[in-house]
Amino acid sequence: MKAGIDCGTSLAKFAWLDQGQLRLVSGAETYVPSILDEMRAAGITRARMTGIGLDPTDGDVAVTRSTDDPVADELTLQADGVRRLLDGQDRPEGDFLLVSIGTGTSYTLVPASGAPRRFPIGNAIGGGFVAALAAWQAVGRSEIEGYASRGEPRDIRIKDLVPAKAGTMEGEFVVSHFGKDEVMGARVLPAGASPLDDYCATVVHCAAVTVIRDVLLLAMIPGFAADNVVFVGTPVAKMGSLRGHLALYAQALGKRPHFPVNGEFSAAIGALHAAD
Repeated sequence: MKAGIDCGTSLAKFAWLDQGQLRLVSGAETYVPSILDEMRAAGITRARMTGIGLDPTDGDVAVTRSTDDPVADELTLQADGVRRLLDGQDRPEGDFLLVSIGTGTSYTLVPASGAPRRFPIGNAIGGGFVAALAAWQAVGRSEIEGYASRGEPRDIRIKDLVPAKAGTMEGEFVVSHFGKDEVMGARVLPAGASPLDDYCATVVHCAAVTVIRDVLLLAMIPGFAADNVVFVGTPVAKMGSLRGHLALYAQALGKRPHFPVNGEFSAAIGALHAAD
């Protein structure tokens, strides 16, 4: 019996078949030793591992890794896993840009057929950035979305300075993250609201805007333009506010956004199918 393991920078994700049913488990919700116990109980003896994080196994599973570039291996298997997920969901026609938001963010052009093409420069703004800034305010990873979903981003946008731009794409452009508190004064909060609501909403919005700006710039590079953009990663899966920002901005750019169910497990699924 085999498994696929994605060793992310912050989290490990696991995929295996248990009596013909795909089992997907993340270290985000389950203590890794408990996952390994469950794998042993399912008869898992070997695994294909990908990712540049630390090996989470304890020696009971025979692990194989690619001997080639580990970054290229991870993105190739992730692209395969996404294709498999989309086959059962909403696979876009033609090429698509795969945006993987984990601790950081990577970008890969996945053609309708053939090998994926990764963009060599990712972005350091991702889930790690959001979680770290939240932690400075004693907000845990699992709490971020609760606060952010209730808050209002405290960013100055073009429409705040030029009201005539309201309702336009240009009006939504951000002039300064957190700038409203500095320039326009702190917001009067409604009864029962917390300043952390706006703080977390702004941090999440900052990550979304940064990613979308990359998508816009990549569209100008030959070989990376695609009408469809597929967003995956644990922050995407866990934060509805992040998905909302990404969808809104992607559509404003004329892109069709996709958020496959279980997208955060795509590299683990690709590794599972690549296991010997």
